Amino acid sequence: MPSHCYWSICFIHLPTNGVKFFGFAEYLAAVALIALAWTMADFRYKFRVATAPIPLQMTTFVVVAAVGVLTLLTDLWRTEGWLVPEGPFTPGEWQALLGAAFLFNFIVWIAFAFALPSRFGRLNDERFGFQVYKVILRGIPAELSEAADELIRSFERLIRYAWTEPEIDGLPNGSGKTHADINGLFRTRQCAHEILLMLGDKRFCRQVVSSSPPTALVLFDEMERQNKHSVSLGTFAKNITTEAIANRDSFAYHETSGYEAGLLGQVKPLTSALYGNYKLVSGLKQVYDVHYEQYGRWDAAQWKAFSRLLLTTTKNFVAVRGAPGAWYYPPEISRAVDLIQNSANGLPMLNGKPEVAWSSDDFEKLQVAADFANAFIEALGPMKGKGYQTLRKHKGKFSADVYDIAANLIFHLVFIAASIKTPETLSWYVQHNVVWSTFFDMVDTSEPSTKVVQFKVRRLLYNELKRMDTFPNFKGTRLLGLLLNVMGLSDQAPSNYDRNSRPLKRATLSWTRKNFARIWEENNRAVGENALVDGITYDADKACLIHTQPPMLGKEARSTVFQVNPYVSPYGTLGTGDNSQPSS
Repeated sequence: MPSHCYWSICFIHLPTNGVKFFGFAEYLAAVALIALAWTMADFRYKFRVATAPIPLQMTTFVVVAAVGVLTLLTDLWRTEGWLVPEGPFTPGEWQALLGAAFLFNFIVWIAFAFALPSRFGRLNDERFGFQVYKVILRGIPAELSEAADELIRSFERLIRYAWTEPEIDGLPNGSGKTHADINGLFRTRQCAHEILLMLGDKRFCRQVVSSSPPTALVLFDEMERQNKHSVSLGTFAKNITTEAIANRDSFAYHETSGYEAGLLGQVKPLTSALYGNYKLVSGLKQVYDVHYEQYGRWDAAQWKAFSRLLLTTTKNFVAVRGAPGAWYYPPEISRAVDLIQNSANGLPMLNGKPEVAWSSDDFEKLQVAADFANAFIEALGPMKGKGYQTLRKHKGKFSADVYDIAANLIFHLVFIAASIKTPETLSWYVQHNVVWSTFFDMVDTSEPSTKVVQFKVRRLLYNELKRMDTFPNFKGTRLLGLLLNVMGLSDQAPSNYDRNSRPLKRATLSWTRKNFARIWEENNRAVGENALVDGITYDADKACLIHTQPPMLGKEARSTVFQVNPYVSPYGTLGTGDNSQPSS
């Protein structure tokens, strides 16, 4: 082939009849197929390509455009037979080089989209964070679900790079730096921190609970594996709890027991990963801090699911922090117990309404709360009463412990139950069968922890009575009415059945004998009448309380009379049953 040399460079005519296996026509066909594949690709693969360690989208565009231009020029040179530099490549090798570049670009795209999905790292930290931000900002359920699955591969690095709470507290405030102003490891850690914060979006958490529970499972397991319990996932954990209770098809309802749910009910993977790890609950802090607008709409079944999760945390707390001699007050458990004890606050509306009370959701909520309280006491059993701090103040200070959480829960439930005063059958069932017997008659009193809690409850109840020595009030008389109803007015030697409440009964009857007439006469009788439930009356003239039991099983009605000390006015005269005062 003749050549033309100019100085030291020689040119030859490109043969017009040379072999062609990768020209512009082949390029167009390949681009058409690739464009179709890219256009129809699922969101999952687009997300993987967009978060690749290299700027794959821009790289692909540059390579495809460059190969297209070069193949077009090659075909033009071949058709016209123009001169080309005589170099190291033959026409066939040149076509192979262009084809190889095009194929290699396609293989890299396929690798990151299918075979080797990308993970968060120092090479793609900003791109990864931006893609997660876009997905959560759009809030499309299908995209959120797939993004949740894709994030699983990156959790190991996200947790490893993310700031912990002590580290965040140590960062300088007011630096005003953006991602463009920082680089290196600090930028990567900041991106990881912000991505974990973004996971707290309610819509994202809803999709995790409904369609991607392994996302939460892997995330919490990774936190435990790396022993990083205080990364910025508190809002995520709180919203996972909220959405799990709201979704009746979630793990909160299926991870119950092996009898009901088979293997998952025995293993309880997600329940154990988060709620069965008190260190994690303590580090995240907000796991049970459900917003009041959410738990205000829960029914009894949802409160039961919530209490089941909390009981799992309590058992692990006892195992971790409840060693003999250890003392600790778990604020996260305390706040969650407060939610449960307030769940039945609507019960007073059922007073005097037996036709709706038995099927009422508020009635069922009280039963759920009482069952939880009983289970909570049993969960404290392995502590064997150790770490007990008395209710009495020492040097002006009061030390609360985990037993106080149980005692305050029971005290609040007793107070709620005391609001049901009529009819007698309803008040007896609510006050005695649902609440009182559950805590004082049905629990295993051989456990030292149970004895501690019962002592604290008795002390709380009696303190309310003693408070009325100087300040008679409706709260105290409401509790007095329940105590007189469930323990009875008889001061005879009680049976072994009520041995756990025997000290409180003696103290209550003694206080009532001394003070009831005074409260009745000095407070316009309204405060005193608040202590009377259906079946118990007060005869002011004879200064006695009368409990009349209705006839049952063919037996006649029986009455128990409890004599109280007559009222002595502060003016030195006996009360006459009215509130008349001597004129000044």
